[in-house]
Amino acid sequence: MYFRYHENLVKEINHKPTIFLHSNNEISDNTKLFSYTFIDFFDRLSNEAINELDKIYNYSLNYTNDYINQDTWLMYQMANGLTICPISKRYTKRLAKHNDKGNGITAIYTKNRKERELIFNNFNDFIPKNANLFDNLAKKGSSIYHISAIKESICNNEIELLYVFLECLYNSNATYCIKKCKHCNKYYIAIKSDNRYCERKQSYNGKMIGCNSVVATIQKSYEYKQLMKKDKNLINIFSNSSKYSQEYIDNYKDKRDAIKIQCFKNRDLTDLKSFIENYKLENPPY
Repeated sequence: MYFRYHENLVKEINHKPTIFLHSNNEISDNTKLFSYTFIDFFDRLSNEAINELDKIYNYSLNYTNDYINQDTWLMYQMANGLTICPISKRYTKRLAKHNDKGNGITAIYTKNRKERELIFNNFNDFIPKNANLFDNLAKKGSSIYHISAIKESICNNEIELLYVFLECLYNSNATYCIKKCKHCNKYYIAIKSDNRYCERKQSYNGKMIGCNSVVATIQKSYEYKQLMKKDKNLINIFSNSSKYSQEYIDNYKDKRDAIKIQCFKNRDLTDLKSFIENYKLENPPY
């Protein structure tokens, strides 16, 4: 199976690489490749590959709150003696702006969401095969190019495909983490580790919107806002009384958050309402 990880290293792309796949190992310029976003890629993985991703995720929970990052992926590799299929890397360029004055060539790229520039005085030196292309920074140029990094590999099965994808992901120009959506419980990729919901489309109120938008819509509802007012008042009561320990308050918050997630999944706030209104009565401090 042919695998390609295409990352546009420019700011306006917002660090969203595209994955290209083909069932054949050998491809030509005329080969039609199938492209996938991050969400598409996870959703097309076989059950065997998802089971392996589950193992990596569960292993990572020993070191993170709820995500796989570059460190835990490397630790999993070392702990299990994994061998990753060879991955080649090359660069492509696209003219963004040309100025006839001068001979300088500027390559613009983004690393960790910060725009940077490289200057080449000789066009023949532009985009060398050297993997350390981005080590030197510069400021000016007469022709401006946007550049892309392309990583390619040949995989024999879905497990190898997953490993190659993870290796490319965690050697990208942006810092990624893999999480499980708190709404649909499927894997997705985020730049911020405190992100909780993916962008998979769900039907809600007659519209197809992302999981993150479904939750945001519920949170903006009048019913939810009223419940959060009651929640705030209840926490204030707990905090201002010596009867309630910090452990008691933390326990309340943990249970509340778990019920919230389930209510968002069910799109029904009944259980959250019952929990907030009855918690004090059903859980005396002594």
